[in-house]
Amino acid sequence: MTGGHKKRQKSKGKASKPTIKIPSTPMGAPKSVSTSPADDKNASAQDPQSSLASPSPFRTPPTSPSTPAPDLPPMTSVPEQHSLQDPVIAAEDIASPEILAIADVFATMKSALVSMTSAFDHLGAQTDKLMEIATDTKATQQLRLVQSTLEKQIEKQKAEIESLRTSLQHKIKEAVENKIKEEMYNMLKESIQQQIEEKVRQELALQIPEDLHQQVISHKRQILEVKASLHNSEARRYNALQTIPGPNARLRPLLRPLPTPEQSPVILISPSSSPGESPTPVSAFPHVPAPTPIKRSISHPLRSAVPDTPLTPSQIFPRDLSALFALSQEEARRLLHEYGLDSATASPVKESAKPKALASVDEETTDSEEDDSEAHARDLNTFMAHIGVPFLMIPAPKEKKDESAPMSARTRRRTLLTPLIIK
Repeated sequence: MTGGHKKRQKSKGKASKPTIKIPSTPMGAPKSVSTSPADDKNASAQDPQSSLASPSPFRTPPTSPSTPAPDLPPMTSVPEQHSLQDPVIAAEDIASPEILAIADVFATMKSALVSMTSAFDHLGAQTDKLMEIATDTKATQQLRLVQSTLEKQIEKQKAEIESLRTSLQHKIKEAVENKIKEEMYNMLKESIQQQIEEKVRQELALQIPEDLHQQVISHKRQILEVKASLHNSEARRYNALQTIPGPNARLRPLLRPLPTPEQSPVILISPSSSPGESPTPVSAFPHVPAPTPIKRSISHPLRSAVPDTPLTPSQIFPRDLSALFALSQEEARRLLHEYGLDSATASPVKESAKPKALASVDEETTDSEEDDSEAHARDLNTFMAHIGVPFLMIPAPKEKKDESAPMSARTRRRTLLTPLIIK
């Protein structure tokens, strides 16, 4: 103990310091720590807690002043040729075998922990890669599944479209064929019907006697005349009850008589030589002799005497008594003509054109205007008697000529005189 202490005291004055070599750890601990025993004592005396908490596995237990220092093995003397080098102290010199064994166990555990940490890190990286690869593989599988599903759907839709196109083509073709057949059938039916009617008419005209045909037409005309007469009698009876002019005094219109053969002349229609041409009236174009023999045709002058449509009243028939009394001379003459009555005037009065410079009233036309008013009154009386209205229109009395009166006074008096209507 004293010898070692003396050697340490002697080595303080030298340049070299004693060092202690300890085994290296996997964590990169320092291989050698150059400390002197005096420095270790000073460090342990200054900070005993820091020396206890030191991470170095090689530590000497702290010694108290009362406990004697452990006996250290005697140090060998260093030769003089090596006096300048640092003294090397082994771990076995300062630590017991148990401490060294514990330090080895700790070092082994630490290296195993480091290797396990690196292995776990590697396993984690591999796991992440596997997860990414698995995700990519799953996405690829899903894309392939979607692609196959879409391809199947497209093929199915193509097949459906093709079948629909085929069915539509078949239906359209069938509908067009049916339509064409129907149109052709209707055309043939109409053509055959027209030809049959024409043939039947021609045969009937040849087989039925002329007097019998005229009797049939005459009977039809008589039936229509009886119906029109019955309707007109009921209308006259109803109109005779309308005695008070007003909006409620409605008039029932009478039917117009049947047209006579003179009023509607017959136009003979001759069939053309070619079937494509339409028939034309004989009176419209001169008839050219045909090379083929002409067929026999019989014209009936009373054919047009029986109208195909029912009899109708006149379009200008007055609606009520007020409209009847307000009829103009031209309207009254037209009504008499449509109902087959005679008018007081043979032809309508045409007004002569007057020059624009003459603004005064022509006194020479007074007599003609008075005659027109009398004719108008007679026409209205004739029409009212025909439709059964119990009224009589009396024209205004003729004005005595007074040459001394001014022209304006005479014209004003004439305009104030209106026809008188009595029951």
